Amino acid sequence: MALISLKLRNVRNTRKELIDESFFHFCAFRVFRGFFLRANHSNIGNIPLETYVDLKAFADNPGFKAQKQVSLDQYDRTTIDPPMVEIIEGFMKRPHCFTLQSCYGHFLYPGQTDPENTVALPVSGKITDVDYRIAYVALCIENNQSGRDLFGKLGKIQAIDTDYIQFGCADWFWKNQVNSFVIQVEPERYKKKDRMIIGYTEARHIERVRNDVLKRFRKIVKP
Repeated sequence: MALISLKLRNVRNTRKELIDESFFHFCAFRVFRGFFLRANHSNIGNIPLETYVDLKAFADNPGFKAQKQVSLDQYDRTTIDPPMVEIIEGFMKRPHCFTLQSCYGHFLYPGQTDPENTVALPVSGKITDVDYRIAYVALCIENNQSGRDLFGKLGKIQAIDTDYIQFGCADWFWKNQVNSFVIQVEPERYKKKDRMIIGYTEARHIERVRNDVLKRFRKIVKP
């Protein structure tokens, strides 16, 4: 995850304690409902925000339940990449967490220019470079035993492929929502970027890793 700008959907006044609304208007943000959606820019206005950092320790968050309720009230599945809906709704049903932002991961190449496409990479000997927009889930976890158990399960996902999966925090999220954590799928060498050009063979590997991560998410949220 990298230096990014964020867009918001239909942020209500109840979230003023989390969001400086005037700052977002100044930065010409579009408003989206409840979820922070990744944009393809490198900063907010002229202020860089490095979002991926190492894991932080849990902090006290007495407002967690109210924050989760706001997230539930504002949830709109149409803002989620379709393959992620089951996973996101699974997390939202858990009393000890809620999601902040997510992306299925998108691969662009000659013949595929839709930045929101969710189709599998084709088997091809003609594609050389791929523009990869990273797959990730950012979520807030409650500081209790159930939350720490979830934290432990998420941490084990990285073992699928430590060269291509990072589990950490996001500075911007943490500033506005403590106990927020991120799992992302991208090459370790690019872990502070949200978009990169990679070779076709590596893109195929990332796609397989991404799919394995999503399978693990589904096991975690399964009732």
